[in-house]
Amino acid sequence: MRKKKRVYTTHRQPIDPSSSLLTFDQVAAVLNVTKGTIYNLVRRGQLDAVKLPLGRCTRIRKASLDKLIADAEPADIAPAS
Repeated sequence: MRKKKRVYTTHRQPIDPSSSLLTFDQVAAVLNVTKGTIYNLVRRGQLDAVKLPLGRCTRIRKASLDKLIADAEPADIAPAS
């Protein structure tokens, strides 16, 4: 008998404005990037992440995300001619 393959899904959770910690999926949705990009931002120290004592549970501080967005340089996009 064959084993059934496990299917992993990503659940897009709505962001609770009162929450101070966000999942990697939530941050990726806000920035419209992949979860891998969020991991890279954390690794480079551009986003602060905290590891919770609940097993392999890591979250990103909302204040860190807000600072990243506030510090971003405005895009210099010329209008189409």
